[in-house]
Amino acid sequence: TAKLDSLLDDLMGEMQALSFEVRSESDRDSMVSTASVGNSASSPHDVANGAAREHPLRGRFDSTVSTASTSSTLSAGGAHKQRQLHCATCGVGIATGKGAVLRSSGLRANDAVPSSVQGIEHQNKIYCVRDYKRQVSTTATAAATPATRCQGCGRQCEPSSRDTVNALDAWWHRSCFNCQECHTAFPDKSFYVFENRPYCRYDYHKLNKSLCMACREPIEGPCAQVFEGRFHPGCFACYRCKEPLRDVYYSLDGYFLCENHVHQHKSNRSANKRMTVFGHV
Repeated sequence: TAKLDSLLDDLMGEMQALSFEVRSESDRDSMVSTASVGNSASSPHDVANGAAREHPLRGRFDSTVSTASTSSTLSAGGAHKQRQLHCATCGVGIATGKGAVLRSSGLRANDAVPSSVQGIEHQNKIYCVRDYKRQVSTTATAAATPATRCQGCGRQCEPSSRDTVNALDAWWHRSCFNCQECHTAFPDKSFYVFENRPYCRYDYHKLNKSLCMACREPIEGPCAQVFEGRFHPGCFACYRCKEPLRDVYYSLDGYFLCENHVHQHKSNRSANKRMTVFGHV
């Protein structure tokens, strides 16, 4: 009987120990699930480094960069966290996914951005692509000193860089040093200057009002300068006989006539008699 009582006592002790272990395992699982859902808002440092926590019994808990509210859904496999991003400036929603959000890493305002990119992280904030470019452009312009500011875009220049040129007593990004009207490059390195800004041949003469009023080509050299504008000497001619008007001419209804042909016109009394002046451009 004593031996039987001893065996029963040992059996009861093992059953109690087993029951305690089962309860402990259940409590531990419950604590992991509660902690994972309760601590879903990661610290900025964890967010920025894409921290992810995983439990062998409960599956993965994914962390995503966020500047807005978070929605959590529970499934049979565990808890999955979905975060929605918003631009820090305009508040527009930014889609998440692989490659959808970039780190700025020195990305400049005029750099090309892939169409798949919806947002860019800059100084611990998320911006849509448009507002990011505005942000860095404004920052770069404000940081530039007058001595090293590009005369084309106003942003900072690096004088020692091969992408920087010095012209017209100022610094320019090589990509900014072009015609300031049509933005065409200067392939032969020659350009025209108007009010201390570089221009191509055509736009310089357009601003200088030295395009021929007849052929619309630049005048460089002798020109006929009259009340109506400037002409190549050969282009300023009688509308009827095509002879160059080198002395007196008549302006009638927008046409230029020589003295012989103006008298053949019925309304010659309304013609304006003027003199041709020759100059040089």
